[in-house]
Amino acid sequence: MKSIQIRKYAVAGILAGVLALAGGLAAGDAAAREWGPWAGHGGGDSRVLGMIKKIGLSADQKAQLAALLKAQRDNLAAKHESAAAARRTLMTLMTADAVDEQALGAALDTAASTHKEMALAWIKVRQDVQALLTPEQLAQVKEMRDRLVHRMEDRHAGMTARGTERLDRLIEDLAR
Repeated sequence: MKSIQIRKYAVAGILAGVLALAGGLAAGDAAAREWGPWAGHGGGDSRVLGMIKKIGLSADQKAQLAALLKAQRDNLAAKHESAAAARRTLMTLMTADAVDEQALGAALDTAASTHKEMALAWIKVRQDVQALLTPEQLAQVKEMRDRLVHRMEDRHAGMTARGTERLDRLIEDLAR
């Protein structure tokens, strides 16, 4: 029983990783290079938007930015909810007692598609925000974003190493 449960969670973890990879690939290499490893996931996008507050916006820029974000809020929220629903469906299918590969494949396709739509929506917002900024402000945002990308890449590298170590331990435990 314990062996089945361990395998079930190992498969779920591996498929979750596949989903994350599929979502990243769907977002496109250009988006990944521009935004870092969080394109379309909200975390990086909202962090970059948070950086905008630190660059000394004029009153006019603040008003324009507020109007832009207000106009896109419902669209972005809908994209995030679609992606979350796709992840929930995928998790339900991955943790089912009997895995339906066809349904799982369709759910992976849906999840990748919703993540792609979300990434593209955030990229559009980023482009619109950039159009409001001066060259000096854009340089400040780029510098802050580059530091954030570097920190997150270091963090992800550590997480990948720990994940590999855990997988190796699981393999060793199962081989005993």
